[in-house]
Amino acid sequence: MTRGPSLKLFLGAATGLHLIHLELGLSVVLVFCAATAILLPRFLSGFALTASTFGVGALSVATVLLQVDWFSGVAVVTLLGCAGWLKLAEVVRRRDELLVWTIAFWMLGMAMLWLPPAAAVTMMPLGLLLGFWCLAHLMPARPKLRAILHSLAVALPAAVILFTFTPRITGDLGALSFALGIPLIIETEAEKKRDPMQDSLAMGDMAERASDPDLRVLSATFYDGSGNFFDGVPPLGDLYWRGPVLWSFADGKWSGRKGWGNRTARMRGKITHKTLDRELSEKGLISVYDVKIFPHRGYWLYALDFPAAVPASSFITKDYQLQNLNPVRELLGYPMMSYLDYRAGLKLDAETRAMALQFPEGENPRTLDLGRQMRERHQDPVAVAKAGMAHFDQGFLYDRSFGGVNVADPVDFFLFSRRTGYAGHFATAYALMMRAAGIPSRLVAGYRGGIHLGLTNRVFVMEEHSHAWTEIWLEDYGWVRMDPATRFTSQERQGEVDGWGLAGDLQSPGETNQTDAAETAPSFETGDVEAMRSADRLECRHSEKPWWQSWIVEFDAGQQLDLLDTVALSGNWWSLVSSGVGLASGLTLIWWVTVRVRSWLAERRRPFEERCESALCRKLAKSNRIRQKGEGLYAYWLTCAANSAPPPDLADLVHELRAALFAGKPLSRDWLERLHRRI
Repeated sequence: MTRGPSLKLFLGAATGLHLIHLELGLSVVLVFCAATAILLPRFLSGFALTASTFGVGALSVATVLLQVDWFSGVAVVTLLGCAGWLKLAEVVRRRDELLVWTIAFWMLGMAMLWLPPAAAVTMMPLGLLLGFWCLAHLMPARPKLRAILHSLAVALPAAVILFTFTPRITGDLGALSFALGIPLIIETEAEKKRDPMQDSLAMGDMAERASDPDLRVLSATFYDGSGNFFDGVPPLGDLYWRGPVLWSFADGKWSGRKGWGNRTARMRGKITHKTLDRELSEKGLISVYDVKIFPHRGYWLYALDFPAAVPASSFITKDYQLQNLNPVRELLGYPMMSYLDYRAGLKLDAETRAMALQFPEGENPRTLDLGRQMRERHQDPVAVAKAGMAHFDQGFLYDRSFGGVNVADPVDFFLFSRRTGYAGHFATAYALMMRAAGIPSRLVAGYRGGIHLGLTNRVFVMEEHSHAWTEIWLEDYGWVRMDPATRFTSQERQGEVDGWGLAGDLQSPGETNQTDAAETAPSFETGDVEAMRSADRLECRHSEKPWWQSWIVEFDAGQQLDLLDTVALSGNWWSLVSSGVGLASGLTLIWWVTVRVRSWLAERRRPFEERCESALCRKLAKSNRIRQKGEGLYAYWLTCAANSAPPPDLADLVHELRAALFAGKPLSRDWLERLHRRI
């Protein structure tokens, strides 16, 4: 069969869109396969052509897999394009052309995932127009424009329903299995070799941990509640997964509490559940959830601040670390309850105060002077704490690619020279500024946020969510979380969160709510956590974006939740799928009724004789073959009678019909109605 230029044009356009983003080596492979498909058929045919295309295909597969991972998106696209071009070289039947057209159509759709939003919205209609024009040229009889538009009108509702009601579930196969309620957990080799969090932490360690975005830390399933219990998944910006608490800082590195180097020492520092309850002077809503933590060979059981319960075979320390009795060497699940808003530790003993005020002697002198100047200028500890946070508004940048530095005074270098860093840099600098100002402080390492699986109550926490924050001790407030990293804007971040952590309600004596805007204005979160998009973006995702970008290009689980809310349905993906199936079934029923009514009306407009003849043929076709085009009614009757004996009354009517036709007499209306009733 002749290969028309339309198919080459469509496949070439789909391939060209991918050449924009593919690496040079992969682009060369695609261009080579396209050139092979165009040139080889001019010189070879038959077995020689098949063998040549097979050899080129094997070489292309080997070249692609040597450059990229087997199951990566670019590998799939490149191999699919190679398959389309090589199949085009040996097209024989129309089904081969339709297969190539299908491959080109899939490549066009996948190209939309890599193109910028504006380009994707512009290229999609043009690509669809080119694709259907190509398909029209592949049909035996070219359909008219009316027929093409009719097909598009039938397909458009199905496409809209699939686009709107297909669950937007973020994550890999493991995340999808969790969303379906079938946990599929396979620990990768990289996860088995990961380094656990330690009782020591350098300023750049968090950035290094966040550089492994595919390593899973834990999954959490939140439960619905009422009254004193939080309902569902809290805002992702409020999820602080507490890990090691670090007290001493020297030579650019934090370390844990002295004397807690082994389990026996840590057990001596544990507190009971009653003591834990007394530590809390104020309690907010309780979040109830289950945790499945991946092996990390450390003792920490990550839980949200502040733990309201202690799982079996674990204990909680004086600085609120939740630790297991043994290292976590296999997948471990435990139920948890946590207070998301609280005040804890109003009393501070002398030993703890001394540790929380320790400043490395002879190190970071400029940071020491800065903290003392803040204390002299503001006097009140609350005002000092806010001034320390406001200091980071003065030209600092947040960059998780910036790790540690090998300098004598790393905090001075960060605050006065580099002014760029990750969570560990900002938390360390703030803690030392507060210590220099006479405010007890400590550093907490862990994770913040997570990947919220759309339309479920499940959250995945990955290594890219590694985070560090500061806790300061204030009279009448106790230990207060201060997270300076939340004061920065990032292109990855879409939602606004409170830049003060738990300190959003701190007020100095006599201070009103109308404080300095530079110190109290809410800020945007940093760009390390991709997954904080899902919940926090709900408040501002439409603020400064065109409608087509918010509702088409970036259509996500948030918009789907809004759609469910408008019809008073629960926000889970089963409700979403049920709504889509129900809407599709309703539209299908309307379409079927419309087709039946139109067919009935068209049948009523036909002459009565033709209707009787059609009814007779339909009845005969149920037990015999279908009447052939151009075959006479009586000849068709004789064929059917030879195959199976017709009913006697029907045979009498047909013989009467034959006699009347041979005699040339017109058939009366009464006779035709009697024939129709018999049929």
